[in-house]
Order: sequence, then structure tokens, then C-alpha cells
Amino acid sequence: MRLADIDRSATSADGGWLHRAPVVLKLLGLVAVIAAAIINWNLWVLGALACGVGALGLSARLRPRLLLTLAAYPLVFSLLLSASLRPGWVLTGVLLLKTFSTALAAVSLVLSTPYPRIFALTGRILPQLLNDSLLMTYRSLFILGDLLGNLLTALRLRGGLSWRHPITLARNLGDLFGSLVASALDLSERDYEILSLRGYDGDLRIDTKGTP
Repeated sequence: MRLADIDRSATSADGGWLHRAPVVLKLLGLVAVIAAAIINWNLWVLGALACGVGALGLSARLRPRLLLTLAAYPLVFSLLLSASLRPGWVLTGVLLLKTFSTALAAVSLVLSTPYPRIFALTGRILPQLLNDSLLMTYRSLFILGDLLGNLLTALRLRGGLSWRHPITLARNLGDLFGSLVASALDLSERDYEILSLRGYDGDLRIDTKGTP
């Protein structure tokens, strides 16, 4: 998924009501959805939560394909966890809905708010180092999302995602997860070297009208 599509959606002048809502209210809404997903273990309640969050995002004129595609990425890791724990169909559905509802809320925030405004606000609450880390992680996650999409496409073309061969599927998903971890470590090392070369002194200054 191209970062340009995400930034274009976040800064769209033709956005819906969610684009015009105050950032603090959107962050509080995200926290509320996360809290509801954590405390609830009822399959139907979580299903209603996911449908409600998705409906709000679509009513705000967010691009459906972009919203649902980005929110679906975390489901890969939930499926991997479920495959390793084998908790049963009901608990698997609960875990997937917890992941999907929180992902929908987070993606709705990202697609309706320029990221400098988000981190400018969180920087007033969180420790500076933690906020800087989250800011750097934001871009890295989408880079890893692109990599995940490419890996899934390659596996699909080679027939490595067939449910008819569960052992092969589990092995391939494990290899995919290992590749993502290795890529994440490499990306973090490169980011650290870039920041060091640019004289990072423990404080990323964020302009809400521009970029860090």
C-alpha cells in the first residue's frame, strides 16, 4: 500500500465529517474502541463493535478498499497466533474481531488526520523519547505493510497459502513472520543510523503545518 494514498486521504480537502473532527476527540474515540475490544469477550458484541467502527469510517467518506485493506493486515498475525494456540473456532473469532475492530479504528484515525497533528498532540502527553519512537514506527509499519503484501502475493502465486495443506501453510506463515521480523530489525538499524548522521539529540520537532 503506497504511503502517498494514505497521506492523500488524510489531507483531502473533500473529506467527510471525520476529517473535520478535533484530533483529541478522534484519539479519545480510538482509546474507547481499544478499551471496549480488550474488556469484551463476547463474539456478537465484538462483531457489532467492528461493524459499527467500519460504518463510521465509511460514513466519513474514507476509501473503502484502502480502509479495509489496511485494517486487514494485522489479521495475519492474529491468524498465526490462533494457529499456534489452537483455541477453537469461537475464541479464534473473538481474537480476530478484537484485532479487526481496533485496526479499523486506528486506520480511520490515520486516514482522516495528517500524522504531524496526531504526534504533535501525543507529544504533550507522552514522554518525548516514547513519542519520537512512535513517530518513527508509524512510517516503518507501512513500509513493512508493503513488504507483507509482496510476500503474501509471492506465496499465493506459488500456491503456498492453500488451506488444503495446513502443515505447509503453517510453515510458510512462520517463514513469512520471520522475514518480517528480520526486515523490521534491519529497518530500525537503518533509521537509527540516519538519525545519528542527522544529529538527532533526543527531540524531534513537529510542525503541525508541515512535517518533522
